Amino acid sequence: AKVASSVDFTTATEIRRFDSAGASQRLVANQGTDATSPIRQFDNSVSVNDVGAMAFVASRVSDQRRAVYRYDGVQLTELAVANPAGPVTGIDFFRPAINNAGLVVFRAVDAGGQALYLSDGSTPKRIIGRGDPLSTDLGPGQIGQNNPGDAVFYGAPSINAGGDIAFIAALHPSGNNQIEGGTGVFIAYAAGETLCVDGFEQ
Repeated sequence: AKVASSVDFTTATEIRRFDSAGASQRLVANQGTDATSPIRQFDNSVSVNDVGAMAFVASRVSDQRRAVYRYDGVQLTELAVANPAGPVTGIDFFRPAINNAGLVVFRAVDAGGQALYLSDGSTPKRIIGRGDPLSTDLGPGQIGQNNPGDAVFYGAPSINAGGDIAFIAALHPSGNNQIEGGTGVFIAYAAGETLCVDGFEQ
């Protein structure tokens, strides 16, 4: 089955699942289609796991803030919302990733800049972000750019069944953001049910 968002520019928007015969089922709709929906408008990307649950980013009706949602076929859950008071102050325009356990990883912004966050439906947990140290084949590095306004992550993150998170990040040598360190592909390995900033490997 495929999942796609369909857009009616009169503000009616929905996410539908299509089967191989072309039949479709509406899964989630915005308020333009369903007056009871908390969603104002969707981003253009949806992530789906093997059991049919999905994750996506949308803006809320109540205050137009961007939020990350999970829909498991029955329940719509708000996982994180951009809030000036934090911890997540912004949500990037890249699709979140969801695994079969319903864990969702997404690109966000917090007080330190761009970061990756993980949510299981409770409080979002910061995984790693701008300024954090990483071991590389060229020695100790940090996630960052010489221009503070440049993005430090590339594309969308991924998460596997065990909760391991793969991501691509820009680097500079530890303590010196004026020297470009290139771009690295990293995996944040889950230790049991806990993901910690300290345990990252290239």
